[in-house]
Amino acid sequence: MSKLSLALAAIIGLSGCASTMQYTSDYQNNSSSQEYGAVYANLTRTTDPGFFKTTIKNEIEIFIDDQLVTKAPLYQDYSGELYFFYQGMPVEVDCVQPHIFTTPECAVQINGKRSGKLAFEMR
Repeated sequence: MSKLSLALAAIIGLSGCASTMQYTSDYQNNSSSQEYGAVYANLTRTTDPGFFKTTIKNEIEIFIDDQLVTKAPLYQDYSGELYFFYQGMPVEVDCVQPHIFTTPECAVQINGKRSGKLAFEMR
């Protein structure tokens, strides 16, 4: 009985260990989009292993001119579209992970014009 209790305690203890990966972005802007300011983002991936199922959460924080403009979740495969307003202008951010072995990237459109791309690197 004690071996079974010890094994069960080890499984429960290991299932509670969460891991976090953080990415920062490099912004590659179009030459015609300098007027909107510097755009960058932080992406945090949290993996929380459960007893029967592992939960993965991706959260992106987008900054324009060093001001946090939105914080939102992304899907487990880093995909997602975000729509919000910055200084009265509509902003669209479309995120994907092109290949399984690459980091995610996001296309940014401000006021209907493609302004650049966020390319992420692990911190």
